[in-house]
Amino acid sequence: MGNRNQYSIKRDMKAGIPVSIDAGAEFVFVERGRYLTISAGQSRMNGRRAGDVLRFDQAVDSVMIESEIDQQIELVMGFGEFNRLIVEGRLSVDERIETNALNTDLLPVEFTKTIGLVSTEELAFSAGQSLGTSSANNGTFGWSNSFFEFDHKIYLILKTEIRVFDFELNLLDTVPLLSQLSGLLGADVGNDGFAYAVRWGGIYKVNLYSGEVTLHYNYENLGAELTANFAFCRNVDGRLWLSKKQSGAFKVFNFDKHGFDSDVVFEDVGGRESVLWDKERGYLLFGYLGGGAYKVYDFKSLRYIGEEGLPASQMGGFISRKKNRVVVSHNDFLNLHVLNDVVYTAQLYIQDGQDAATKREYYITGNYTFLIRGAGVVIRGEIISAILQGLDISGGLSSNYLDYVVSLKYTDGNYALLRDAGSSSFAYRGFNDVGELFLESEVTIKLLPQYLTAQI
Repeated sequence: MGNRNQYSIKRDMKAGIPVSIDAGAEFVFVERGRYLTISAGQSRMNGRRAGDVLRFDQAVDSVMIESEIDQQIELVMGFGEFNRLIVEGRLSVDERIETNALNTDLLPVEFTKTIGLVSTEELAFSAGQSLGTSSANNGTFGWSNSFFEFDHKIYLILKTEIRVFDFELNLLDTVPLLSQLSGLLGADVGNDGFAYAVRWGGIYKVNLYSGEVTLHYNYENLGAELTANFAFCRNVDGRLWLSKKQSGAFKVFNFDKHGFDSDVVFEDVGGRESVLWDKERGYLLFGYLGGGAYKVYDFKSLRYIGEEGLPASQMGGFISRKKNRVVVSHNDFLNLHVLNDVVYTAQLYIQDGQDAATKREYYITGNYTFLIRGAGVVIRGEIISAILQGLDISGGLSSNYLDYVVSLKYTDGNYALLRDAGSSSFAYRGFNDVGELFLESEVTIKLLPQYLTAQI
């Protein structure tokens, strides 16, 4: 049973930026973290890590914490007696991986893949360049807002079916709808995994796997303010946001399972007709049909950020910065555009063992060199990055990907090598990502499961 005079604190720390914890305490115990400076009043301790405790001569009103590295920390603070042995004993039996920025009790997942070389020829794309277009369907004109990203795929809801694409706009699946959805104005996926399709007069709940359609909310009696020209935005904190152009203003309404809030969320985007969702930055971008400058707002605070341009005109869509992609719609087809200038260093392939049916070719970014070794080629550089780019995990390569890697077994053409961080991540151990990988060869990697998707 927890002590009501003691409480747990979690904070995401940035290197060199002090954080004040405004809470009274007689002691601070570091449950998770390292390279910490803890100070309060005249007391100051440097180089603190998990297991250390700082007790003050008298109670303090606040504590200042500073970290030498980016990481997530956990502290126990409070008053009275504190049994350090109980906490240390619990920590010693916990099966969890120590990381810099993650809080996880999940054990790593191990799997093996074969990596090979396709081409060392560089391939460059300019911002806005088209990477592909989905096949047109003249019977679905006007569905420009009825698609969204879910489970690292693109879902498109039409009048009679759901279409599922990958990020190269290849059609993966088609799910017939059990009821027609004519007059679609927009759609998005909720936190519950169901899609919510907006039509004049109502919001319909759609099962993405069975195609079942049910009326979720009927708003046709709420007046003209809410019954025409909706464009569906995105859900946040379990709420669905609806927007519409009316009287020169683009209004955004907040909706939850109980109905619409009485107030308009904001309408300071006059004349704008389309909405883009920049998920990685948490921004909404309001623009004109056909392009031009976008007005950018923080999604949660509604704070106005400023104007910026995008390299592709659109009628609706979303941005995946990890994949350097902008997905936009033009009436009856989807376009895929490059978001920023990119140079691909080489093309590799990945597959399961020698099973050519599982082979996927992919391009890699980064600084790499290649050299002949024996009967194959060695790629030199950030080899874990090259592997993870082929796994297509978590919607693209994260900047802190080494905080998810626990072990890598591979060969450089001369030796079978093993790099293992034990009960920690590579980033936590301070391992870098520089090495040589023989192509073709098998690699065995352990990753924390938060970084995995069905695409591995």
